[in-house]
Amino acid sequence: MDKKQKLEQSLKDLKKMTGLPLKVDLKDDENVDELIQGVQSLCLAYRDAYDKDMILRRWLIGEMSNDDFFPFADRMRIPKEAPRGIFLISFKNEIYSEIITLLKQIFPDNNSRVLTQGKNQLIIFYQFPNRKPMDMRKVAYEILDTLNTELLEQATISYDGLAGHLDQLPASYQKADFAMRVGSVFYPDRTVYNYEQMGVGSLLYGLSKEICTEYINCNLGKEFLEQESPVFQSDILQTANCFIKNDLNIAETSRQLHIHRNTLLYRLEQIQNETGLDIRRFDSAMTYKLCSMILLYLKHL
Repeated sequence: MDKKQKLEQSLKDLKKMTGLPLKVDLKDDENVDELIQGVQSLCLAYRDAYDKDMILRRWLIGEMSNDDFFPFADRMRIPKEAPRGIFLISFKNEIYSEIITLLKQIFPDNNSRVLTQGKNQLIIFYQFPNRKPMDMRKVAYEILDTLNTELLEQATISYDGLAGHLDQLPASYQKADFAMRVGSVFYPDRTVYNYEQMGVGSLLYGLSKEICTEYINCNLGKEFLEQESPVFQSDILQTANCFIKNDLNIAETSRQLHIHRNTLLYRLEQIQNETGLDIRRFDSAMTYKLCSMILLYLKHL
């Protein structure tokens, strides 16, 4: 390939990427090398600035409007109407190449993308095949199971509901991000966070420190803010949460925790002695639950 052919090819590459039909009128060969280098530099700069993955990520996280994104979506042949979901995956450590490679094997379709978001988060832009059942929860657990089985990686994943149109996905990402933040504070024992199932945590997250402090002071007293009480830790907290989850049923709670009925009653009495809350009563049980979540939240403020 001679210099003029190389220049023509570079111009074709630039047109393919930008849609701009540039032409160069050459009178001699003196500046051909400089022109080729200039056009190739433009191609590289455009590729870096408008990489498909980067565009998708910037749009999803709110750095690009729909008006700016949709022309690129048309150029990248991303259909506007299709069943899609956004998954946000968070890792304890920094992401390495094998993780991304594995996830790309799980989502090989060109209409699905694996996008990096910081050092320890990934965004999955997933377009469901029409032939496949569209179950977001099932896909989330399949992702975690594969990461654990293939790479022994532990992760958490959050998501919102299924979106039918492209313009719904930025909102889905925001909800998945919110679910990840809420879940990591209030539900650290879970690995999958569904935005629609964040419960009371969604209500508490974002409250000011002053409001939370006042609630604890009014219902428990200042001493619970100054020291960590055993009735809001480990076995007793687990027992109380299980008891509340089982609708204050002593027999079922004892069975699930594999403890004697008297052991359960002793722990409930410990809570009452320390807090004044008899969580065998519904209103006191709800107060205890809220206080335990607020104390957990205050540690993250």
